[in-house]
Amino acid sequence: MRQQAIDVISGLLAPGGTLLVVCRGRAPHQHSDGPPWALSEREIMRFETRGLKRQSFERFDAYDDSAWPRFRFTFTA
Repeated sequence: MRQQAIDVISGLLAPGGTLLVVCRGRAPHQHSDGPPWALSEREIMRFETRGLKRQSFERFDAYDDSAWPRFRFTFTA
């Protein structure tokens, strides 16, 4: 379902538009029993396979919960 959501969201971005993705992150080996469902960097990079270009990436820890970092990405169409 995550891949489908990323595909749909990618198609909604207007040419020249910017997409901001802020989410709970996870390592590839971690399992997420959300909600919220944590995303791996690899899952988020699917936006690039859908034609968007990554402009920035930031990992930050919120609420003193370093086991589940937060990711902030921006992509442009």
